[in-house]
Amino acid sequence: MNDTSGQTISVARGTKTRRRAAVACTHCNSRRLKCDVTISGPPCSRCRLLDGTTECVIYQSRRGKYQQYGTTILYIGNPLHNLAYTIYQRGQSGHHHRLHYPVIDNAALRTIPLGNAHEHGIIDLPRKEVQDELIKTYFSCVQPAYPFLDRVQFAQLYVQRNHSIVASSTSLSIMLLQAVFMVAFTHCPSSVLHQAGFQSRGDAKRTYFERAKLLWDSGQEIDRVVNIQVLLLLQFWWGSPTEQRDSTFWLNAAISLAQGCGMHRCTAQSGLAENERRLWKRIWMCLRMRDEQLAAAYGRPLHIAGDDCDLLPLDESDFLEEGVECIDEELFGRSKRLHYLYFLSMSRLGNIGWYPLSPSPSFFFYPLFG
Repeated sequence: MNDTSGQTISVARGTKTRRRAAVACTHCNSRRLKCDVTISGPPCSRCRLLDGTTECVIYQSRRGKYQQYGTTILYIGNPLHNLAYTIYQRGQSGHHHRLHYPVIDNAALRTIPLGNAHEHGIIDLPRKEVQDELIKTYFSCVQPAYPFLDRVQFAQLYVQRNHSIVASSTSLSIMLLQAVFMVAFTHCPSSVLHQAGFQSRGDAKRTYFERAKLLWDSGQEIDRVVNIQVLLLLQFWWGSPTEQRDSTFWLNAAISLAQGCGMHRCTAQSGLAENERRLWKRIWMCLRMRDEQLAAAYGRPLHIAGDDCDLLPLDESDFLEEGVECIDEELFGRSKRLHYLYFLSMSRLGNIGWYPLSPSPSFFFYPLFG
């Protein structure tokens, strides 16, 4: 293939290579004819033969022309570091092709150092005194009504201040912590809200909901129990009537994960430790209660079918907490018998309320007392 400044074309072997005219008039260009406008000047020889009936105008070729952009300087490092600059530079160029910027990718999440947490709003946490007030609010207002967190385990990990993207036996899940804070902002005093830098509860709740949701969407957490607990917390979020990811969306996701673990089945022969069995049972009962409450509130069908469950009813022994004497009672509270009785009664009332509407007479039912 021959190439002379982009002016030659390739032809079959044995034929002569001819030059393409660099410039042609519109008349010759439309008919793919050789034009001598650059030699004789306009009009070209072909246009002169037309006796002036056609104006000889030089054709403006767009071959090889494209919009030039300014120099791009990127920092080679964490993929989130240069995101704002890249968006700004694209906006200045006037280039309007649609661009998609991922909020965060899996590789980036695995490498985010907690020391730089304030560079990434997703894993930002409030000051320690604000965190403590929110934790105190959560365990005094939410935990008694929905005891799906292991108070002792949570307390032991929280006081170590060792937080990570993925939960472990020695670190607390940041995603779980953000979700706890979201719910706590609903009940905390206004002074705590202002200390955290927010003017309204709605702004605070939305901020921490978005952080927990983005961490959930990243799919980093591998502990199913933590994922279920986070989903149970996210289902307390309500943004607007048109929001597709509403309370039932998060609750149904939690129920599906719990059923995948087998939380709806009797765990007597499962080999789980006793404290895990109690936690699973409380989690499932919280899911069932919320399923009944949201179904009644929104007029939607139940997600949990009673015939699929063979879990025994809750009793006070399911609320025992081992090692509770070692945690800070002022910060994490202490379970009281009144809390047990409240949760047991709410669970049974929900069951009784749906029993007459159940199409199956074998719907799991037990009396309110006894």
